[in-house]
Amino acid sequence: MKKYWITFLLALFLLLGVSSSTFAQTVSEQNTSLNNWQISLTGKAFPSSNIVLKTTLSEQERTTQQNVLAKLNKDPNKDYLFSNVTAWKTNSIQITIIATNIEKMATLYQTPNSIYYQNASFKQDILYALQWFYTNIYNENVTNAYGNWYDWQIGTPISLVNTLTLMKKDIPPTQLQNHLKAIDHFEPATADDRYIGTGANRINKGFIVSMVGVLSGNQAKIDLGAEITKRVYTPVTSGDGFYADGSFIQHTNTPYTSGYGAEVLARSADFYQLFAGTTTLGSFRSLPTIFTYLDSTYLPVFYKGEVLDMTRGRAASLKAIPNEQVANTMLYDMYTISQKKFQCDVSR
Repeated sequence: MKKYWITFLLALFLLLGVSSSTFAQTVSEQNTSLNNWQISLTGKAFPSSNIVLKTTLSEQERTTQQNVLAKLNKDPNKDYLFSNVTAWKTNSIQITIIATNIEKMATLYQTPNSIYYQNASFKQDILYALQWFYTNIYNENVTNAYGNWYDWQIGTPISLVNTLTLMKKDIPPTQLQNHLKAIDHFEPATADDRYIGTGANRINKGFIVSMVGVLSGNQAKIDLGAEITKRVYTPVTSGDGFYADGSFIQHTNTPYTSGYGAEVLARSADFYQLFAGTTTLGSFRSLPTIFTYLDSTYLPVFYKGEVLDMTRGRAASLKAIPNEQVANTMLYDMYTISQKKFQCDVSR
């Protein structure tokens, strides 16, 4: 228990005892961040002799061809973008599905070894889909956000910022700004917005706001994302968040270290990947606090290559996502974060 109280106090020190200075992102650093995130979405080119990666990419192309490209509708007289996703006017989940489909297209377009890599005709299909999505579904004029708030505030905008990152060099500036205004419409304008949420929900929104800042070259948005994110790492004594004994709670009283907590871990790794090689990372002064939680919060939930069901919450019922997969993903994210910690320690 003494170990965890030391961790708790260290986390508090990291949050409160550091400089309040910010690091404005230059144009060069903006390009670095966008390139970092594009690589995280597509990977890098690989030799044709790598049969494993070649097969994996071929399967991804085949799945996208069957489930996305074959369903794409370009008839303006029909009120759907994909023929198998037509209930979007009443079902908000389908809005996220549409956004995800467009992201899948953009991912193949920018994947170096893909048959769709920077194909001119394919690019036009993606730009058409983006414009249709903005005009008909997701824009700054929406006043009746029906269904699940998650689709409007997290699910859809996460896919959108990914797609906009991938298409930044190809999308007309006005169209890009329209999509950013649409995302802004559904995201918090201040870190004190009472609807931001906690834990995984909060860090996802902080990431989206930060990405809007990077895509638009708006430092105020990046700083807002950092401020939103800070409270995720602040130790708590009640409700949602990280506790001194290493627990992570979400939904008021549910142990969720390998559920929502895993998402906090993954998004923390994403911040490090996004801002790697830039001074902007210094603006996220609370981010290093995640180092203190690797040992106290995350390591204890692993056992023989799996994570403990009792820390997954309702996610334990998802047969499609087995414990081994959750454990492997979390270990990869911990490895990513640990690399950054090692680099920080060596540079001192």
